[in-house]
Amino acid sequence: VIKAIDVKKLIYDKNKKSSGSGGGSGGSGMKQTKTYKFKAGIQENDLNRKAENVIKYLSKGHPCQITITSNNFNLKSDSDAVITTLNRVREVVGDYAVEGHKVRKNVKGSFATIVFQPNNKKRK
Repeated sequence: VIKAIDVKKLIYDKNKKSSGSGGGSGGSGMKQTKTYKFKAGIQENDLNRKAENVIKYLSKGHPCQITITSNNFNLKSDSDAVITTLNRVREVVGDYAVEGHKVRKNVKGSFATIVFQPNNKKRK
């Protein structure tokens, strides 16, 4: 019995298997980082809603990058508006996250970013 095969398809399938990217849910174990953006001066209920989404994602074992931006109006009333908002997010997220690195912010103080890693002890 002779089997006719498409050589290009055979090579494609072999490369796909060896790369380990077969379908998105397989193999590598790396969790995708989710980015959440907050603006300084965000209302309390909006901050709580976004922070609850961060907690859900952290509970699944994914790291979350938090980006906080501020406009000049908020910076005039509070020169550390970005850090103030970050502290509010930290307060809501609480024990669900561990900070992956120091806060990175620009010189002007209108932008900051930090990565929260999931706290494996707190995960549901």
